Amino acid sequence: MGEGPGGGFSGRDLSSVEPLRNLKGRLAPGIGRAWLRKSLVVVQFALATALIIGSGIVRDQLTFMERRALGFDKDRVIVVPIRDEGLRQDPDVLKRRLLQRPGITSVAAAALLPGGPTGKARFRAEGVDQAGTISVLWVERDFIQTLGVKLAAGRDFSRNFMTDASSAFILNEAAVVRLGWGEANAAIGKSFELPDGRKGTVIGVAKDFNFASLHHKIEPLVLYLWSWQNYALIRAEAGQYSGVLADIERLWSEFEPGSPFTCFFLGDNFERLYQSEKQLRQASALFSLAAVVIACLGLLGLTAFAAEQRTKEIGTRKVLGASVPGIVAMLARELLALVLLANIVAWPIAFLGLNRWLQDYSFRIKIGWAVFLSAGILTFVIAGLTLGFQSVKAARANPVKSLRYQ
Repeated sequence: MGEGPGGGFSGRDLSSVEPLRNLKGRLAPGIGRAWLRKSLVVVQFALATALIIGSGIVRDQLTFMERRALGFDKDRVIVVPIRDEGLRQDPDVLKRRLLQRPGITSVAAAALLPGGPTGKARFRAEGVDQAGTISVLWVERDFIQTLGVKLAAGRDFSRNFMTDASSAFILNEAAVVRLGWGEANAAIGKSFELPDGRKGTVIGVAKDFNFASLHHKIEPLVLYLWSWQNYALIRAEAGQYSGVLADIERLWSEFEPGSPFTCFFLGDNFERLYQSEKQLRQASALFSLAAVVIACLGLLGLTAFAAEQRTKEIGTRKVLGASVPGIVAMLARELLALVLLANIVAWPIAFLGLNRWLQDYSFRIKIGWAVFLSAGILTFVIAGLTLGFQSVKAARANPVKSLRYQ
């Protein structure tokens, strides 16, 4: 390479070397850093948007499960575990005493509760070639009445029929369908047999009710009378819980003086089935908040970086008469486009993930677009507020200082 006077580089050489040095030392890394910052903002807001959508869907599904009609009335039913063996085998004395108390409208007993585990048994039925398996609830005569289960056909267990204690069955509609008997009325009078030697006929068909978690579809179920009960189910009138509970506790001290009195509401038995959903709702809400805060910090940093990089441009525009709102809009336009891109990325990912999650529930909500739009609007509002502070600060800067900026 040629040298100028004094052994230095010529002007031609300097003009060729300096731009190359600028490109390598300043421009390229600056461009790389800018794209890295933008990519991080997109990822952060996409994650925040997806978590907000997920939190909304989890909340809606849990609300749906809590409010769904189960096919029976679980409200105002107090459950008291029975520990005394004599009461377990013959709860009628206890029932009569309870029904004398004001505020108690109905009393029943059961070996197992809706919302808890059920029994399983092999069965044989009229017109069915092969034996199958069916869910079982062992109950006492007033179980269906106390819980408000509706009958699709036939009758309830009754003391007017002595044979009900040993040879009567009530199936649900799902069982009738499973057995291929057609309509509910066609099942009445059909023979039914269980492996414990109990044989008899179907006297009634109950409308399907959710005796298990809403994670599962309603399975075929048989109810029959049993001589050993573990729980008393007491339906109370609305607004009289405190008096009813006090009366039940006093009465229990007579029947089970050596045992502590415990009770719970039947509805609580179902709420316990959805503890994982409640924990997921809380966790998703916390993670959504954390993700939004992190995304806002990233956007705030990117705004400050963009304002610094365009300091002279901002000063020149102000000298030429540009307004503060106009400069704010200029700075915000590109950054809000990143938030839009984050939503475009987050929406399909959130939809696919949540749709897969909802497949675990036989009874579930439909994913609507409202939650996606709400999440999108929320992220734009949050981004707008975050951008506003830094952008207005840059737009109001002294244009003389901006033009001197190096």
